[in-house]
Amino acid sequence: MTIQRLILAAGAGRRFGADKRQALLPTGKTLLEATLSVLCPAAPLPLLVLRPGEAAPAPFQEHVRVVPSPHWAEGQGHSLAAGAGAWSPAEAPWLLIALGDMPYLQPETLTTLERACADLRGAPGPAPLIAPSFQGQRGHPVAVPARLRPAALPARTRRTSPRRRARRARSRRPPSPPRASPARPCRWSRGRPPAA
Repeated sequence: MTIQRLILAAGAGRRFGADKRQALLPTGKTLLEATLSVLCPAAPLPLLVLRPGEAAPAPFQEHVRVVPSPHWAEGQGHSLAAGAGAWSPAEAPWLLIALGDMPYLQPETLTTLERACADLRGAPGPAPLIAPSFQGQRGHPVAVPARLRPAALPARTRRTSPRRRARRARSRRPPSPPRASPARPCRWSRGRPPAA
């Protein structure tokens, strides 16, 4: 099963008070570098959505394909639309949408999601959106089937993408990693869709 990975990392980090992508973790890596170290390398090359003119962190420039989001300041939905526009469903029938501030993403979560996508191959009926959950709460990343690609593209005109029903891919570890917050260094995702 071929899955295209998409990392949304064009946000301004207004709630954080600074460009949180550059925040240093105890490991010495930046927040974005730590996230990319879990999601890369992969085939096909993960799509990294950034602001126009920005480049991927030096250690990952050969491991991602940068997609500029011209309207990044208008909301994450526009970055999602830019990334979805660069996705080729003919090459990869699933899109795995991750956020650039997920440094504690567990490889087991990716494996669980990818296995869930593979299990649906040849299944009757339309493929659903697949999201991990922990203790009943939906998290990230989210796997989107090719049939939902058109729903993501109109997000250029909205701040958020439409909610879709989710198939829960359960794992023993909390699948949605802590995201950086200025008030609380780590908090768990509350089940919001990838574009919020």
